[in-house]
Amino acid sequence: MALSPLRFLVMKLDDSSRRNELPKQSMLKFKSVAKYKSRILLYIHVSRNPSSRRSLHACKLKSSKSDSLGNMATTAAVFDSKSDRESDGGDNGNGKFPPGNGGGGGGNSSGGGGDEDDHDEKEFGPLMNFEEVIKVAESNGINLPEDMLEAAKVTGLRELILKRYMDLQKSGWVLVFLTRNFAILRNRLLADPSFLFKVGTEIVIDSCCATFAEVQKRGKDFWDEFELYAADLLVGIVVDIALVGMLAPYARIGKQTVASGGLFSGLKNYVAALPSSVFEFERPGCRFSAQQRLATYFYKGFLYGSVGFGCGLIGQGIANMIMNAKRRMYASEGDVRVPPLVQSAVLWGVFLAVSSNTRYQIINGMESLVEASPLAKQVPVVAMAFTVGVRFANNIYGGMQFMALSGMRGLSVFISEIRNCQNKEQERLRVDKELGHIRTRFKNEKGLTPYDKKKYVWKMLYIFMLGYDVDFGHMEAVSLISAPKYPEKQVGYLVTSCLLNENHDFLRLAINTVRNDIIGRNETFQCLALTLVGNIGGREFAESLAPDVQKLLISSSCRPLVKKKAALCLLRLFRKNPDIVNVDGWSDRMAQLLDERNLGVLTSSMSLFVSLVSNNHEAYWSCLPKCVRVLERLARNQDVPQEYTYYGIPSPWLQVKTMRALQYFPTIEDPNIRRALFDVLQRVLMGTDVVKNVNKNNASHAVLFEALALVMHLDAEKEMMSQCVALLGKFIAVREPNIRYLGLENMTRMLMVTDLQEIIKRHQAQIITSLKDPDISIRRRALDLLYAMCDVSNAKDIVEELLQYLETAEFAMREELALKAAILAEKFAPDLSWYVDVILQLIDKAGDFVGDDIWFRVVQFVTNNEDLQPYAALKAREYIDKPAIHETMMKVSAYLLGEYSHLLARRPGCSPKEIFGIIHEKLPTVSTPTISILLSTYAKILMHSQPPDPELQNQIWAIFSKYETSIDAEIQQRAIEYFALSKKGAALMDILAEMPKFPERESSLIKKAEDTEADTAELSAIKSRAQQQASNALVVTDQQPANDRPQVAQLAMVKIPSTNKMENNHADQEVTQSNGIIGEAELQNGDILGDLLSPLAIEGPPGVSGTETLSEDGALALAPVGEQENAVKPIVDIAELFYALCVKDSGVLYEDPYVQIGIKAEWRGHQGRLVLFLGNKTTSSLDSVHAVILSPSHLKLELSSVPEIIPPRSQVQCPLEVVNLHPSRDVAVLDFSYKFGTNLVDNKLRLPAVLNKFFQPITLSAEEFFPQWRSLAAPPLKLQEVVRGVRAMTLGEMANLLNSLRLIVSPGLDPNANNIVASTTFNSETTRSMLCLVRIETDPADRTQLRMTVASADPTLTFELKEFIKEQLISIPSRPPVPQQPQQPQPTTQPILSSDPGALLAGLL
Repeated sequence: MALSPLRFLVMKLDDSSRRNELPKQSMLKFKSVAKYKSRILLYIHVSRNPSSRRSLHACKLKSSKSDSLGNMATTAAVFDSKSDRESDGGDNGNGKFPPGNGGGGGGNSSGGGGDEDDHDEKEFGPLMNFEEVIKVAESNGINLPEDMLEAAKVTGLRELILKRYMDLQKSGWVLVFLTRNFAILRNRLLADPSFLFKVGTEIVIDSCCATFAEVQKRGKDFWDEFELYAADLLVGIVVDIALVGMLAPYARIGKQTVASGGLFSGLKNYVAALPSSVFEFERPGCRFSAQQRLATYFYKGFLYGSVGFGCGLIGQGIANMIMNAKRRMYASEGDVRVPPLVQSAVLWGVFLAVSSNTRYQIINGMESLVEASPLAKQVPVVAMAFTVGVRFANNIYGGMQFMALSGMRGLSVFISEIRNCQNKEQERLRVDKELGHIRTRFKNEKGLTPYDKKKYVWKMLYIFMLGYDVDFGHMEAVSLISAPKYPEKQVGYLVTSCLLNENHDFLRLAINTVRNDIIGRNETFQCLALTLVGNIGGREFAESLAPDVQKLLISSSCRPLVKKKAALCLLRLFRKNPDIVNVDGWSDRMAQLLDERNLGVLTSSMSLFVSLVSNNHEAYWSCLPKCVRVLERLARNQDVPQEYTYYGIPSPWLQVKTMRALQYFPTIEDPNIRRALFDVLQRVLMGTDVVKNVNKNNASHAVLFEALALVMHLDAEKEMMSQCVALLGKFIAVREPNIRYLGLENMTRMLMVTDLQEIIKRHQAQIITSLKDPDISIRRRALDLLYAMCDVSNAKDIVEELLQYLETAEFAMREELALKAAILAEKFAPDLSWYVDVILQLIDKAGDFVGDDIWFRVVQFVTNNEDLQPYAALKAREYIDKPAIHETMMKVSAYLLGEYSHLLARRPGCSPKEIFGIIHEKLPTVSTPTISILLSTYAKILMHSQPPDPELQNQIWAIFSKYETSIDAEIQQRAIEYFALSKKGAALMDILAEMPKFPERESSLIKKAEDTEADTAELSAIKSRAQQQASNALVVTDQQPANDRPQVAQLAMVKIPSTNKMENNHADQEVTQSNGIIGEAELQNGDILGDLLSPLAIEGPPGVSGTETLSEDGALALAPVGEQENAVKPIVDIAELFYALCVKDSGVLYEDPYVQIGIKAEWRGHQGRLVLFLGNKTTSSLDSVHAVILSPSHLKLELSSVPEIIPPRSQVQCPLEVVNLHPSRDVAVLDFSYKFGTNLVDNKLRLPAVLNKFFQPITLSAEEFFPQWRSLAAPPLKLQEVVRGVRAMTLGEMANLLNSLRLIVSPGLDPNANNIVASTTFNSETTRSMLCLVRIETDPADRTQLRMTVASADPTLTFELKEFIKEQLISIPSRPPVPQQPQQPQPTTQPILSSDPGALLAGLL
């Protein structure tokens, strides 16, 4: 009976002096080790017959500390003596063990040793006693070692063991020495004579394979990286010896003792009883159970792991020491990184414990079977050949497994190196080095394994994710898509979808492979292909794959996972190319998909359905009941799997999408469907409340607010609407800011429903409280809601609250707040005096944010209402008496007091002299435009004081005389004219009489509020951006550069004066019309070209030709930034190179005898990345190299550090990151300087980060173009101009020019063959992706003039694009000559305003 693996039996024979004194049976108890709680019973059977010599032997495994050093676990071969077997058959059992046929037995066997002893004798020969052993040894002249002599005395030796030992002693002296001194090797050779052959075979095969692989892998760098190869080879040799030795059987010589004390004695005894390998079923004298052999697998795995970890530490440590010593002697940037010691050791340990242990256990068992076969016994060469073959195959397969286990070790090391970089420069150098290595490996594609290709493609993706340009390897990534195995195919699909866009040429190569994967039967490959198409599928993918994706979606044999991805893939194709994807007749198919029980497929199909119904809801009326049924199912939580329940809410995403799809249908008329839908909505409204769990709140409120939108769309009953308002009232009172924000936003939407305003007014106090919320977004929504709900009944309260809040509001909201307060005060004023009070308070509290329209409107009201004039003058007197008032208040007060101060003459402190004194005190603090108003006020005061007060008259005349010589033309003109008029005496009363009443017209403020649907805050942002565009024309550069080089302050023309001011649209139209723009009346004429060619349309302003005007603007836009007188002159035309780079992405920017600067750029949306290549052409170093970017306001530029020294004949790369903030034609400037010898060269070079770089070409059909063209009907969104001085070119050349600027020409759209229509999309951080449309009308008889119309949704973009195209069409020299023209009198109607820096600069030039 076999004992449990947790037990072992030890039979012990006492010495001869006490053999007769032993009892019949004794039992010893051993305490269990910590791992086992059961006790192990040791039974010792002693024979009654003292004369007999019965041997009770123990089978035990000796545990070694480290197999890597040769201390292998051996298998004991213990042989019973022949006399013992003959004397006792072993049938005297005590009831614990069954009787056997002989006295053998041991190990984990429990008797029955007779048959086993016969087998042992047959295999290993008879058991020789001590005298026989000594006799044979002396006859052969061999001295036996002590342990063998002791074994011969006690138990005897098998004849075969003795014979093998004598054969070993007759071999070479090396083997004789080793076997005499190292029992470990001797015992293995005694048990397996082919042990040395197996070890040698393993070492030779492994070393040859490793050498071949290293040479192939490292190529020409093999000798440079020889240390790594040596380390691997050293570790491999030691590991090979351990791998073979630890599983080899070995002979156990002599008696074995049993551990009988200590904490781990039981564990040691258990381990000693294990077989040497998993496939060792028995050994002489004992058999092994399946549990013991399984335990052997884990035990050997632990030993293998220890060997691998130890050898890894030793071998890699030696190699690292050699490498570090070599680096200290010969430092180089190209040195291979020293491998991490502990990581390498752990990797070896894990690999040996898992993979090597399994494979070598199998090999050991296979070799045992072959060696035991009759053929191998007759022909030993067979067993040797099998050993060589199986171990060679094992090395090949093991190498592949090691690569798989180490996986992306190179990638992991590379990522860790990137993370350990101290700065951006180190990271860039490491990335460039890795990219160079990958490029070199890709060139030698024949020696590139699929694993290597996959690893390098992963590295490319990681580098791309870091933001670096990866402009190669795309073909390798695409080629992995066609790989037959999943790991390579997965990498190919993933990297391709990340690195390439839908317009990349390489994607065409993968269309067939993607289609084969989609129509194939491998679901994994189908998912990968659908994911790729869903991410970057473009027009060609839609043409080729849309039918296959549709078939896959409606197929009944597809699994839900594939259907989900097919639905999302089709959604992408339909959104991008609705004209190609044929969805006619898809109503029934969508109805079928909406019946899907799988919620994953249903959610994806609902996303597709939302897109389809938004395009054409009429075709999908049959799907409406299906959507209601889906909502009913989710509302009642019927058949909803647990994985689609989010915090107790059944699939909230599907509920939101379904409700959104229903909003595309008109009002539902079917009473049954309507009733069912309202039941669902009622359930949603009643079942939603605020809880503490944020995630549940987000999900439930997403469903709730979509339900509110659907309720408003369906025009539900008033009771449900009231319930919605009450629910929103609760939400705006909770503490959670997100819920408050959504409550305010949706309550604003509810105001669009009639009869709800009174209900919403009940929450006015809470809404006003939200104005004081810390979150600015909540304050904005509260402001919008108060503005929308205001009427005559609550206007006073709301406006007073807004004025009170204006004092503490942040600056970001004050402009919007002031505008809305002014509109509400004018719209709902109970009386005009209250309106005047509100506006004056508004100006007093937020004068910086009050536009001219507001105080203009006050003046109109006061002028047109005589009863209001005394009150307004009195209020102005009160405000102007304050020590410090805003300039806008000064303007309105001065105007009112100038016109109506005589109405206050009888009041104390309101005499003309006193009022003049108060106003005159503020004169030194006001700006130039306000001085003009004050001069008019002084003239009015002087007029009202007739007969004049001599003292007052003299004071006012002195002021007029002072400003007669003012540099400002407006002030000068007023001072002169007022001074002359004031001497007219009584006639002054008629000349400066009160202003007549203004004609009744609609308020510009109210018109602005009614005409626009955009957010006022967005309008303010657009307005501020437009003002920013029209600001400084010069940038003073006096900042200290990063490398602390002193720089001379200078004026650099990097901006172009813009005339596109949103506040002065009327003035803009007048100016542009004077330059030749056709008015709106002319646009309505059908024969536009005829009007264009008429002489009247061609004429420009009197005295100024159109060509000269454009040349002046163009010169300002395209002239060099500064004139540098350097000793070193460029050898190229810098302007020509700049123009070339405006239409190309790579080329030379600058070159002189010493330096060449190249550029390589990549543009994506509103972002770009330029790499400056600074090359030293000389054999000497360039010193004091500095580069500073002079950035305009619309670009955000970040240049990496530039080295101060460029070595001879070398090139450095400096990445430059570009972000476009808003449209502008301004040019960034590179201030580049260096020192060569004694020559200091300083150049300022324009960078080609121009407007067209942020264009994304788009082709529009007639159905797409004309609706957009008509929607952008009037200035400033659509601007038109007659352009003269155009370079003579054909229509084809002009079309090519526009295409090179990324303006795609659409032939055939314009019915006139002489016209060109183009389109593009402009990308910036503020406008995002905005469509731009261009139409150019030419005259075949005169190619030097044309009419150009530009339209977009952004006024600034429209103006900048028009001017940009005009600059490209007109031939402008980089240094325009100054024409010598006779002086002509300047027209008085168009004076140059000193407040316009662009006009001032043009005048100075």
